[in-house]
Amino acid sequence: MELSKAMAKLLAKHRIVMVASASKNGKPNASMKGIVEVIPEEGVIYFLDLYSQKTKKNLLENPQVSISFADIEDFVGYQFKGTVEIIEDREIVNKYVDKWEKQRTVLLIERMIKNVQKGSSHGRHEMYLPDPKYLVKVKVTEIYDLLPQEQGKSKKSKKK
Repeated sequence: MELSKAMAKLLAKHRIVMVASASKNGKPNASMKGIVEVIPEEGVIYFLDLYSQKTKKNLLENPQVSISFADIEDFVGYQFKGTVEIIEDREIVNKYVDKWEKQRTVLLIERMIKNVQKGSSHGRHEMYLPDPKYLVKVKVTEIYDLLPQEQGKSKKSKKK
């Protein structure tokens, strides 16, 4: 399912999203993941798993995921549902890890600038994110607009 250019731009802006998976028994798990590439015309989202303890086990048992994020400033958000392919080929993974490291550095600098401007620091930042373990390719099959809709109108898209 194709993503709009606006959706891809928002994903690129946020870079860290919540990904929900479930075990074969339906036990849910949600954790932060680092988005490293979006191919909107193919409906593909790549993320690196930063906290892999439960997620990888779930993905091997049940390849369905949900990716959610919201931009509070612009009051827009989406949920993408799809199926995954786990990629562990070190050459491919390392290419995306290099990209992620550059993104993580930008995130850290942006947060530090905001903290200096506010005159505060929460003591937690992107520097402490764990190293990625593997790459996940998500083929999007459903898209939901997370904004409240007018009664009777839905913004759900589904692959046919």
